[in-house]
Amino acid sequence: MRIVIDAQPLLEPLAGIGRCVGSLLKSLAEIDDGNDYYLYYGASLRQRRARLPSFNKPNFHSKLIKFPGRIFRFLTENVHILPVGTFLRGYDVFHGTNYYVPGLSFPSIVNIYDLSYVLFSHCFTREMLCDIRYKVAAATERADRIITGSESTKADIVKFLKVNAEKVEVIRFGLEEGFRPVKHEKLVRVREKYHLPERFILFVGTIEPRKNIVSLVHAFHRMNRNDISLVIAGRRGWLYEEVFREIEKLNLGDRVIFLDYVPETDLPLIYNSASVFVYPSLYEGFGFPPLEAMACGVPVVTSNKSSLPEIVGDAGVLINPENVEEIKEAIIDVLEDEALRKDMVKKGLKRVKLFSWKKCAEDTLKLYKGLSR
Repeated sequence: MRIVIDAQPLLEPLAGIGRCVGSLLKSLAEIDDGNDYYLYYGASLRQRRARLPSFNKPNFHSKLIKFPGRIFRFLTENVHILPVGTFLRGYDVFHGTNYYVPGLSFPSIVNIYDLSYVLFSHCFTREMLCDIRYKVAAATERADRIITGSESTKADIVKFLKVNAEKVEVIRFGLEEGFRPVKHEKLVRVREKYHLPERFILFVGTIEPRKNIVSLVHAFHRMNRNDISLVIAGRRGWLYEEVFREIEKLNLGDRVIFLDYVPETDLPLIYNSASVFVYPSLYEGFGFPPLEAMACGVPVVTSNKSSLPEIVGDAGVLINPENVEEIKEAIIDVLEDEALRKDMVKKGLKRVKLFSWKKCAEDTLKLYKGLSR
């Protein structure tokens, strides 16, 4: 079987989708020697050589379409002057890993990670909305099957995109091995490197409206405690200015620490250093950060919305993300109740065993085989 996979997300800043694609490919390479994989990229040769990961497997091949990434994406996804299907012939299955599937003469699968652009359109720029709406509309029409990471997102896809439920496959994503508890002495270096305080509340994620960081900032302010800080780790995404305005307005500048993007080598250590992880997102298709925090033995407070209850189960404290007082009280309860903390950590470490990239790869491979018959 000849499988072609859109690997373009690997060449972009590794946020959630890029990490998903990389982890899936790595696991497929570990479990499958019998099928041939062709990874295609729209990028310059210089960009490819600088950032393209190597899988060191004879059945994994790169298929570079030699156009600058921006031009490639514009031509193939928007105006179809250069339909990518022209370059993809003689394969058995196409896997679109980032909401997009071109017009093809053979079966295809697409990943739709969430429908935030439908449910929270005000959290996006106009350009982003135009792009995602077009891609998803085309993908749901062209793809033979849709993969998503949670039952919650499947329900959204069926309801809002009017897709037959049998076309949507829920395949849970996994967890990287690096996310695990570490001994306290190993945390000294990362505390010094990032100037972390002894006790802090942690948030990890892109700074954008849907993550609801403003509510977290207000909850932190209402705690009125000088013995703990708020640490925010993540890139500035879009429409993030309100977060910084509120921090300045509340005079919290010296108690809120922004780390920007944290490399994957340091991120597990940041989690391990936190007193509590808080993720009040308004909507998530899957929600990796709460899963990563639980795997590092950190108590988790997160939203009772969308997929997040599926991720944390009974291991986390669920809150209404639009109720600042409820967020505040939940954080205080976790910080002050040692018995509760220990129970949450124990349940969290058990919960994360349900999420495996190997199982994700096995289920995805089964889907490939089903379509290629």
